[in-house]
Amino acid sequence: MGIRVYLGHGASGTAESMAPFVEGLRRRGIEAYAIDLPKRRAEDAVTSSFAAVPEGPGVVVGGHSYGGRVASLAAAARTFAGLVCFWAIFILFASVGVDGLALPGAPGATALLIAFLPPLFAAALILLTGWLVANFLSQGVLIAAVNARVPEARLDIVGRDPASSLLALAGRPGVMVTGFVPDVRPFLDAASVFAAPLRFGAGIQNKLLEALAMELPVVASTLAIDGLRVGEAAPPAVVADVPATMADRIVEALETVRADPTPNSAGRAYVESWFRWETSGRLLDTILRSVAVTGS
Repeated sequence: MGIRVYLGHGASGTAESMAPFVEGLRRRGIEAYAIDLPKRRAEDAVTSSFAAVPEGPGVVVGGHSYGGRVASLAAAARTFAGLVCFWAIFILFASVGVDGLALPGAPGATALLIAFLPPLFAAALILLTGWLVANFLSQGVLIAAVNARVPEARLDIVGRDPASSLLALAGRPGVMVTGFVPDVRPFLDAASVFAAPLRFGAGIQNKLLEALAMELPVVASTLAIDGLRVGEAAPPAVVADVPATMADRIVEALETVRADPTPNSAGRAYVESWFRWETSGRLLDTILRSVAVTGS
């Protein structure tokens, strides 16, 4: 993604008055936009700047006179918020570390920290830390654990709208984040193992059906697998929910494929048995006839 420039106007201007500057940047191949700001104190316009300008890599914010001051104040506010979050989480992890070391005279450091903080701040800190662990640390642990045992392993993250936490992994050696692709089959055909460590979602996960149909070994979370159960029947996949366990199961699957690259025919058989249009049509017809007979 290239640079995106957002320009705020001067105290007597509007977004329209910034059009020549925006057009000049665009002629040079730079994606540029003008934003409207409320005409009051620059400090009071920061919130409007936040609403108009997305966060992310490659975003540059500036402006003419008043717009430039608003941009500077907005950048300072975001930096300050980031510093507060960083030090709050650093202190929490440090207290957990002290508890883990069981140092004499310093028991229950985490409990003391949480008890000292206002309840709402403590709750927010715990939720934020959990979100970071779920979205960043657990993914890093999973990748590092697999690479430590299978250094040549590559991870392809395929699909549209990857989360920012996944995009952040794209720079790691052996990791590719594709974004949208018109056809996932070439990626599945080149893969040795399909992993789906999903934590959020509902219903049938078509991505798993595609992997099973292409006879790939599948390692997935309980949430991912549950949507493919049919009565007592469960898909032939390995279930793991904890990152360390997921890494172990992926490594075992990679080693199995390396020793015996025979396709996972059980996966395709499961899909053909339960997820064909003909099968689904018969099941739906049975349900509709039952409702018609019983009237309920």
